[in-house]
Amino acid sequence: MVRDESAYQQFVKEYAKYYPRFSKSEYERRYREIREMMVREGVGCLLIYGDSIKSNRMQANIRYVSNFVDEVMSYVFFPLEGELTQWMDIRCHIPNARAVSIIKDIKSRSVGPQGRIGQGISLAQRVKEAHLENGRIGIVGHALLPWLPYDVMETLKMQLPNVEFKNLTEAYDFIQMVHSLEEVKFMKQAARFTDIAAEAMVKAIKPEATEAEIYGHTHASYITLGGEFDFSLIGSTSMAHPVLPYPFPIPSRRRIKAGDIVSTEISAGYWGYEGQICRSFAVKKKPKGEWQDLFDLALEVYKEVQRLLKPGNSSRDVAKVATKITEAGYIAEAPLIHGLSPGAGFGSPYDVWVPDEGVPDVSDVEFKENVPIMIEPNPCTPDLRKGVFLGNANRVTEYGGKSYQIFPLEFIVTR
Repeated sequence: MVRDESAYQQFVKEYAKYYPRFSKSEYERRYREIREMMVREGVGCLLIYGDSIKSNRMQANIRYVSNFVDEVMSYVFFPLEGELTQWMDIRCHIPNARAVSIIKDIKSRSVGPQGRIGQGISLAQRVKEAHLENGRIGIVGHALLPWLPYDVMETLKMQLPNVEFKNLTEAYDFIQMVHSLEEVKFMKQAARFTDIAAEAMVKAIKPEATEAEIYGHTHASYITLGGEFDFSLIGSTSMAHPVLPYPFPIPSRRRIKAGDIVSTEISAGYWGYEGQICRSFAVKKKPKGEWQDLFDLALEVYKEVQRLLKPGNSSRDVAKVATKITEAGYIAEAPLIHGLSPGAGFGSPYDVWVPDEGVPDVSDVEFKENVPIMIEPNPCTPDLRKGVFLGNANRVTEYGGKSYQIFPLEFIVTR
């Protein structure tokens, strides 16, 4: 039986008001800039793909035009002219999708023995309906997975033999890279949730608590307020006998002791936008000697990089600062700076890594106002036994980087 529009509108009427959404003018701006890019690239439509990963991170390009992310996978047909179509994976989630997405034409993927191949057929049929089967089509995936799945692409090539496919993931990401003022507000909310998480972690760090218990208290603090889990790292070691270079993505059952160091990276989200904090906490005892030296170096580099985050400067300017860490005899295996999704996310041209020797070879990409940048020096001893985490999410302004985070930029000693 066919579900009519009234069946779905009852869900839209009841639930749409409970979900965040950007203004109509914000989506008009996004669509306009995307279509201007499409004209430059000579494509008649985009096929945008999002796949499931922790915190829906690989759904960012879908969410940017639809406001909705699926639990598994999603596709959007985005034409140069006309209405968009969105496919999601699970049919029984369509009522929720209709309440959240700004796209009216929402479908579930083909089910049955055809599986993903059926999705390729559905996409091809929509292209034919728009009479675009003899032109050029843009493919948009994710920076870490820039194409559609192999079987879907093969099906599209078979169904659309006269189409030239062009990967436009990078061009699409560049549009997302510079945030509007509405997006800045969402970033501020995500940063607030991240600050709340850091405060909760400090309270949870007590002798005999396990890393897993601390992790749970940390993320419950903002999820119950409407925040989204993006990602998080945690690790602990003795200051006297350290064996921890960096925090880990999977919390352990190690129990905290007085005199430990607990290091973390926390990224709480709000509707696809994320704050980010890197910190090391000393448990009950004040850090001394090389621990304090590592922190002081990290803070010095952080502040110097922050001053550079303004239009007119570039990632290459930051790369020169990176040498301060190696000149001091340390390493840093995490990036010194990286973008924050969507658009300027991990793997963006703004990434600057600290090499073992010399100035890093990086792209010379100029900073633009309101681009989100994470600064995290995170120096570590070459034997990988001792390191500190320090960093904040920033945005580029004419005066230099402005931190989204207000949590103290200090080597905090827990009570």
